[in-house]
Amino acid sequence: MKAYPRDGILFLVPCRVGYMTCDSSEYSDLKKDFEVLKQISSDLIHDNAELKNALDEKERELNLIYKVLREIAYSMDWYEIQKTLLDIVMDFFPVVRFCMIALFDPSKSGLALKMKRRGQDSFESDFLTLPFEVVEDTTWDEVVASPAWSEYYSKLNLNRNLQSSFIPLQLKSRELGFLMICKPAEVEYGKGEWRFLSTIANHLSMTLENAELYHFATTDQLTGLYNRRYFKHRLEREAERANRRGRAFSLVMFDIDHFKQVNDTYGHPAGDQVLMELANRVRGFMDHRGFTCRYGGEEFVSVVYNADRATGAHAAEQLRRIVAESPFHFTSGGQTIERNVTVSLGVASFPEDSTALDALISKADQALYLAKSRGRNCVVDRAPR
Repeated sequence: MKAYPRDGILFLVPCRVGYMTCDSSEYSDLKKDFEVLKQISSDLIHDNAELKNALDEKERELNLIYKVLREIAYSMDWYEIQKTLLDIVMDFFPVVRFCMIALFDPSKSGLALKMKRRGQDSFESDFLTLPFEVVEDTTWDEVVASPAWSEYYSKLNLNRNLQSSFIPLQLKSRELGFLMICKPAEVEYGKGEWRFLSTIANHLSMTLENAELYHFATTDQLTGLYNRRYFKHRLEREAERANRRGRAFSLVMFDIDHFKQVNDTYGHPAGDQVLMELANRVRGFMDHRGFTCRYGGEEFVSVVYNADRATGAHAAEQLRRIVAESPFHFTSGGQTIERNVTVSLGVASFPEDSTALDALISKADQALYLAKSRGRNCVVDRAPR
């Protein structure tokens, strides 16, 4: 018996002294069987790798969907939900350069838009008026085919190499709007990615109806700002977030100077118009910086994100100028009235001034009244000790 290695196989061949015999057909069959086994082994390794990748991708998808549901359950604030979903879409698709949520607004015949660009922490908000009436059976493709959309899209200044995809947001048979994502044209989405987008769109649509009901419960109907009840709830969340991330935020409390004179001279409907105009100016300034609530009567409070006392005071000063820089216009007795309006503002910062929220509100309120005692139309960023 002698051993002969061949192609990685050790053949034991019986032989006699001076003679050796080997059946070549047997060797050929063994070699073919071995090649088949090698191929089967290679295929199994490849299939296992593909299966592992698929399972990893599915796990990632499910984790993100869970994150979406958790965030939705945590906040019924529609604007916060939109921001969360934009963040998640951008996280899930590293190739996406721009993402937009567009919602139909029948009352204004247009689209309310919330957007985010790759590489920017801030969100953009806008409104697009459409050249046709928005009704229940309005669809996303009608919007995209309109000249108004083409003109608006060009103003977004997106890279020409980007390709846009649209996913409708549907609740039963009615379209609520659409999700638009932009990626390089040469990059294709996989089946799992499209499935994830469809899942996100479905959850977004179902959440909208609930969020609209919540919006009515937490919004001041005159100004469209959040109400006092919502402020208390939201302030607790901001404090938790600030503690978790080791960041600060500031409260800016302000009210309209001599507002009683407006009501007494021109009537309460005129005063309501002043409140609405003030809310519009504040909203435009605070949209990317924080949020604002109507605290009561002519008194308001803004929360400025990531702001220590100095940063909060700077934001308050900018807000003061925005209110005072141009006259307010309102109607009274059939006439258009032009009147300068000013506000007094007080600032307190978390955690610098207090980590107790009632005390923080009290310090901001004290600073506000100190501003009034100093002649109004000014900012005070330190309450008396």
